[in-house]
Amino acid sequence: PAESSPAERTQTAIQLAPKRRSLGLRIQVLLGLAVVALFAVISTGALSLWAAADGLRELRESTVSAIASAAASAISAALPPQTLSRDFAVVQRLQPILSQLLEGSGLVEVSVVDANKNVVASRPLRDPNDSDPPAALATLSGVPSVLQYRTNGAGETELLGYAPVTSGKRVMGMVRVVLLAPPPMIGFLAKSGTILVGLALGNAVLLVALGYLLITSLVVRPLRAVEQATAGM
Repeated sequence: PAESSPAERTQTAIQLAPKRRSLGLRIQVLLGLAVVALFAVISTGALSLWAAADGLRELRESTVSAIASAAASAISAALPPQTLSRDFAVVQRLQPILSQLLEGSGLVEVSVVDANKNVVASRPLRDPNDSDPPAALATLSGVPSVLQYRTNGAGETELLGYAPVTSGKRVMGMVRVVLLAPPPMIGFLAKSGTILVGLALGNAVLLVALGYLLITSLVVRPLRAVEQATAGM
């Protein structure tokens, strides 16, 4: 076969080069759009979850503080003056109150401690090695409410709320309520992580599809038109 002339080889190169460049540009732009969409959706979702988690933490702490104060008031009203002790009659008065506090409140434990730091009553039974942190003992000095986070033996995060049990102006002891308090962000991700990823992927697909149509109509087709016009010269 006859060898093509230099002019024909130049014309062929002009025809092929724009097509390769347009395809490469299209792929790069589409990949960029996908990355931007994924980053935007995931980062926005993470910020929203962080804000919601902070609000949930504040709500949880205020709820535990309110429950501890209400429990202390109920116990103070149920006992005769100056009678918070491990006496059988006192324990019998306290047990129904502790049972009611546990029902439907989400608490995992409620206990009453006297002024000598002895556990008077507890639901469920409290581990003898379960001691209260030093900060909580400020409640025995009359501090209205104290909150404390800790990790239990099972590795779970707990929120402890303390409030003083009083008789007149005298502090007879304190009540402790315990609530499981896993990190809010982990809880939100466990419940909504799949939805967040699905939304990110869906938005990325929509954005890539729109980008494909725009690039095809605004970039690729004009380049092919130029290519065809050049080929016809």
